[in-house]
Amino acid sequence: MNNKQFWDNYNKLQIDRIVELINRQKHNGGSYVFADFHMHSDMSSDGKQTLEEILDNTKAKGFDIIAITDHDDVRVYDKVYDFVSSHDMSGYPILLTGIEHTVSYPKYGEMCHILKHFINPTDADLLRDIRIVEQSYFNRAKIQIERIFESPTLSKIIRDNDIKISYEDYIDYLNFKGIDIPDYAPLIDYLADKLNEHNVDFWQLFDLLKAENEKDQCTTRRDKKKKRFDKLTAKYSGQDVQDNRRFLLSILAVRGVDDYNYPDYPSSGSLSVNEYGQVDIFKLNHSGVTSFAHPTEKVVETLYDCQDIGGRLVGMENNFKNAYTQPDRFTTVKEDMNLIELKGSDCHGVN
Repeated sequence: MNNKQFWDNYNKLQIDRIVELINRQKHNGGSYVFADFHMHSDMSSDGKQTLEEILDNTKAKGFDIIAITDHDDVRVYDKVYDFVSSHDMSGYPILLTGIEHTVSYPKYGEMCHILKHFINPTDADLLRDIRIVEQSYFNRAKIQIERIFESPTLSKIIRDNDIKISYEDYIDYLNFKGIDIPDYAPLIDYLADKLNEHNVDFWQLFDLLKAENEKDQCTTRRDKKKKRFDKLTAKYSGQDVQDNRRFLLSILAVRGVDDYNYPDYPSSGSLSVNEYGQVDIFKLNHSGVTSFAHPTEKVVETLYDCQDIGGRLVGMENNFKNAYTQPDRFTTVKEDMNLIELKGSDCHGVN
């Protein structure tokens, strides 16, 4: 049965398989195993690959170990249960249970993610935390809709084109699309559909946002946005971005720029919202093995306060998002706290 005992036994079996794999590699003179401890299925709001696609693609690429770590969601393990109950798993990578929790950690200053592996997806405390985060997403959606009208550029476009945008309309959109969680991806899809319906050109929108940003009296926020805008200009110059949702997300929700952090200045209408009622990082459930997901360089030292989160912090992830200019800062924290360096692609699609 798909219950707590099944998953306790499943996790023990995967540990046995890992030990066997490593011993076999050592015996054959191998120096590594090919693993990816951070990937997302289509059960994540921004995931694009099914369980079957993940297993087939990682099998074809020769992975030894993988972990599916969906955003605040464990529904994929209903599918895993069905799959492992009906398939010979010996030819597939060792599949570890996992989740990527979104947590509240104001000192971190940005959206904070915690990875867990070897979880039991039926654990009551883990499911409680998922429910808290699910509710917090709706609170964030309300904040984001309010922010849209706080943006001088967006609010003018909405008025000039008589575009209907509201929290209630957004929820109707989610229901029509069959989407349960109002995450960033469906919000951007909602806005893109509205803007395209009224022929709003995304490059022109970008130019207006850049001009607006130059007038921002908050120099820290202005410089952060300008740095990001310059990168986007270089990356997408000459391209048709009208159906590029990642581009739209990047210009409307500049990563690391939450207006809440600049209380002395008017809101710029940034759709990046870092604190909206998630689970407190220091009250996170103890299911599984806990690692800090891709810690940002400028605040990596905040991990020193996180020794006991999720039961005990065991690892810190270093993946492609960790563009460290001073890698010694990562290494120092890792060694001081005796943490494992975790590797993962943070892959959301079949590529």
